[in-house]
Amino acid sequence: MFPDLRGQVVERIMFDYSATLVLSSAAEVRIEQAFLLEDADKSVGLGPISPEAPEGSGRVLGVLHQQVVAAEVDGLGQLRMRFGNGLVLTCAPSEAFEAWSLTLVDGELFVCQPGGGIAHWAATA
Repeated sequence: MFPDLRGQVVERIMFDYSATLVLSSAAEVRIEQAFLLEDADKSVGLGPISPEAPEGSGRVLGVLHQQVVAAEVDGLGQLRMRFGNGLVLTCAPSEAFEAWSLTLVDGELFVCQPGGGIAHWAATA
């Protein structure tokens, strides 16, 4: 059900009260809570990073222009994205609000629901 994002490149990163990764397909991954960014063997941790805190935003630039090697969501709604430079972004569900969303260019939408789980809406006409 979750789309295959492998091979896409992070072309842009936007910050407001969230961090949004814009991929080469124009898909957008919007993260609305603190998340982890670490290298693959977890020897260097760059998190938790709050999208609302400017001091952490610079660390997210490590995924800019990087290819997505893997992207998956577990049954609880935790998002995990691995990039070509070895960085791994992990965003767990929130009890209170939607932690992250993925919007594809055709309007198909995946949202991590409050408390966990994924809501899915099909592409728009």
